[in-house]
Amino acid sequence: GTNTDWIEFSGTSATPTVAANPTGDATVKNYDLTKLPKSRRALIRVKSELGRMKVGFMGDSNTAGEGAGLSGSHLYTGAMPRALPALVAKTLRNNGVPASFANFIGFAGGTGDITYDPRLTFVNMNADVNALSGSYLKGQDACSFTFAPGEKFNEFVVRHLQLGGQGTFKVCIDGNTSAPLGTIVVASSPEAMVSTTFQIPGESAVHTVTVFKEGGSGLNFFESIQCYDTTRPKVEVFNMGTCAKTAADYVENDKPWHRMQAMSTFGLDMLFIQFGINEEIQGSTASYKSNMQTIITLAKAAGIEVVLVLHSAHNGGQDQSVVAAAIADLATTNNVAWVDFNAVLGTFAAANAAGDWFDTYHPTAQGYSLQARSAANAILAL
Repeated sequence: GTNTDWIEFSGTSATPTVAANPTGDATVKNYDLTKLPKSRRALIRVKSELGRMKVGFMGDSNTAGEGAGLSGSHLYTGAMPRALPALVAKTLRNNGVPASFANFIGFAGGTGDITYDPRLTFVNMNADVNALSGSYLKGQDACSFTFAPGEKFNEFVVRHLQLGGQGTFKVCIDGNTSAPLGTIVVASSPEAMVSTTFQIPGESAVHTVTVFKEGGSGLNFFESIQCYDTTRPKVEVFNMGTCAKTAADYVENDKPWHRMQAMSTFGLDMLFIQFGINEEIQGSTASYKSNMQTIITLAKAAGIEVVLVLHSAHNGGQDQSVVAAAIADLATTNNVAWVDFNAVLGTFAAANAAGDWFDTYHPTAQGYSLQARSAANAILAL
């Protein structure tokens, strides 16, 4: 058979000998293992149980998962576990690669988040400040939110903002607020995104994480919770998508809560970037290529290897050729791979008849699952 876990070296050269398309998937294009050394090593670490790999999916509603849910407007309710990133994690597991989706990133604040992600429950939380994936969760005095990833873990990270005059919060597991793992007093300066890590005593197990604030404890902003098992490394997949966003929303980068700065705190190995549909809807494709280049440059500066994504062909009536040409050109110019979701689902009429589209612009969970196979192939081939 074919051993995909080794590369051939010629003499003292460290240049891998690879096939023209190592993925074996024609929808994954411009793919070159020599341009993905960090991601390749990360996946090998996971397979050898030596360390974790972190893969982010950044984009608009086609990344966030609109249309994948079980009910509600835009099939939004319960969409998170059926969206593209979660399905990529499932596809990796189905192909023998340990993978996890035991994290959440603030999407819409308050009821928006718990509608979208059934793993969350909130008490008196709301939204404020644009962030990596929509809005931070704002906690004023007595309030709490609980995350139940449904996977085993023994360590987790709470990411929150450090701003002047912020308050105090506590963290516990399994609802045991009388015995918190820690109390965090947020410093007044400098402005920063702070990642606080908590270890859970004992063996890795299925837990819930609760972040809570008591009366008179001031104001805090929370971005995300990331849970993982240090005894069984996995590919950790993150959904960094936000509905109604364009690439232009991600280029501002001078504050720690701006998207690209916030994203850099995750230590990603690989980042899939999918924008374009909203630019087409808004008629703003003229600036699309330059905005995407800014995002690619920022990601690379943070040490992240990039894979671009071309959205599937929608039925909105807008010209889709500008975005398609820009993706192909950006991939060549920046020496990065790209995944052609247009080729995955094919024509809108045929894919819609097969049940792959929920509405004009958003696939169903079935459509996302087909896209996930191609995205996963870009990881499996490392």
